[in-house]
Amino acid sequence: KPSITGICLGDHFEKVENILGEDYEEIYNEESYYYGEPTYLRDYDDGGISFTIGKDSNKVLEIDLTSDKYETWLGDKIGVTADEVLTKYRKEFTEPESIHTGEKLEGWFDVGDGLLIIFDFDKDDNMIINKDITSDSKVELIRLTKMMYMD
Repeated sequence: KPSITGICLGDHFEKVENILGEDYEEIYNEESYYYGEPTYLRDYDDGGISFTIGKDSNKVLEIDLTSDKYETWLGDKIGVTADEVLTKYRKEFTEPESIHTGEKLEGWFDVGDGLLIIFDFDKDDNMIINKDITSDSKVELIRLTKMMYMD
C-alpha cells in the first residue's frame, strides 16, 4: 500500500508519533482549501518530512519528503535519478494528464485508490510540475497525496 516511512494517507496521527516521535514543529491553517477541514502542517527533521493533518479528523492527508533518511513503500529515496525512478514507476503506473493543458504530468504517478505520488526534481522553483527533466535529474521532493487535492 502506498506509504512513506510506513505511514499511509488516512492513518491517524498517533501512528506518525509512534514511528517518528513527538519532536515536530506545527503550523495551523484554518483554511480548509481542498482538504475539507482546517489543517496542521507538522514538520519533522527541520522539514525533512512533513505531514498535513486534518484538524478534525486527526488523520494524515498529505506527506512531503525532502530528507534522504526515509523511503517510500517501494524503496525510493530523495536523491535518486529521474532515469531510475521514472523507468521503475512507468512500468507499473500511469502518469496522469494535466486538466489544464492535457499534457502528461511527468513524474506524477497514479498509484491507485485516488492516490498520487509525485517526484519533484526542482523543489526550489516552488512548482510541483516538472519542467525539463533530464535522465540525471535528482529527486528533491516526494509527495504522497490524493488526486482530488491537485487541481
